[in-house]
Amino acid sequence: MEMIVTNSLIIIHGEDVSYYLDSNNYLSSIVDSLQFLKLLETTILNPDEVNNRILSEKGILSGLASALIKSENTYGIKKFI
Repeated sequence: MEMIVTNSLIIIHGEDVSYYLDSNNYLSSIVDSLQFLKLLETTILNPDEVNNRILSEKGILSGLASALIKSENTYGIKKFI
């Protein structure tokens, strides 16, 4: 990536912007891929499966899948971020 810096202006080429906007370039890292998470979409999950596979032994969140799902439906809060 080539950047030209003049005072506080940074000039970046179009192909560099395209690279960083393409989510396929971040598939190897879970953390990096989270920047492309669609927060406005709801998800359909089975509360029992979430409790057993995701929230099991997670401290105060254990067994609270139904409450997290209800908060998403009631308040539009994205769960499991």
